[in-house]
Amino acid sequence: MCEACQATGEGCFEGLDRGVTERNELVFADLLFPPRNYHCTRLKAVLVIMDAHTRFVTAFPVKDTTKEEVNPLIQRYVAWAERLCPGCKVQTVFSDVGGELVNDEITNWYQSHGIVHTTTPRNSSRLNMVERTHEMLVGMMKSMMKEAGLPTSFWVDALHYAVYLKNRS
Repeated sequence: MCEACQATGEGCFEGLDRGVTERNELVFADLLFPPRNYHCTRLKAVLVIMDAHTRFVTAFPVKDTTKEEVNPLIQRYVAWAERLCPGCKVQTVFSDVGGELVNDEITNWYQSHGIVHTTTPRNSSRLNMVERTHEMLVGMMKSMMKEAGLPTSFWVDALHYAVYLKNRS
């Protein structure tokens, strides 16, 4: 049991993925772009990172989908996840082959931290878990925005709330 679970008296969430036995063993990273006709002048996408064991989702809004903006967010997530569960080092990061997630800088950083970076072809079903999560989050976001009568420029805020709700269900 990790320190966070011991401190709160809660048990660690049991993994749902049979091949993954502990937190941070495998994390998925992917960019989620807004649905068509949704716009926001300041943000282009959201970096979604999901732990395969707990299915906990973290979302970082990004102004630009370049490696200069995405790399520090991945590094920030790894530091946060390892601090949250000491002794549970991030072992593998799984992503598609998008240039913002696969570049020399982040590859060197992964290697220096003992993290294996695995990629999949763009049309592979290997990212199905994270793609299904994207669909669920977007569905929740659209429903909340329609019910509240919010303009599409609030898509990132609604998505963050959808992530909040997903992590508590």
